[in-house]
Amino acid sequence: MKRNKILLIGVLVSFFLISCDKDFLEYEPEGVLSNENVATADNAEALVVAAYAGIANDEMIGPLTHQWVYGSVRSDDAYKGGGGRSDVDVVDRYEQYNLTIPDYGDWMAPRTWTNYYKAISRANFALGVINE
Repeated sequence: MKRNKILLIGVLVSFFLISCDKDFLEYEPEGVLSNENVATADNAEALVVAAYAGIANDEMIGPLTHQWVYGSVRSDDAYKGGGGRSDVDVVDRYEQYNLTIPDYGDWMAPRTWTNYYKAISRANFALGVINE
């Protein structure tokens, strides 16, 4: 019994001593691009295309090119539509011009600005590569 315990402890100690090395701890992901990989003269055109693609980002939450929520819906040129007041209630509050409710949970306007700044960041990165 004592021999089995000593053998088990020896196996565990040797396992912990030889199981991991520094290469295992210093893992670099394979699918991630760094600035050095992307910022080349050959990729300059692709970076400009990516900047323009950021401008044309037309997701529902944070639209950039069709501002009907902020302009037409607010000015009664368009109606929100949908299945009722609770269907995308943020747009309904824009339509009613009821933006003074403290807990209205507006997720649309902040994401629109986030998308604008993503596009600006892409354009700045592309300009930095082109100017080098």
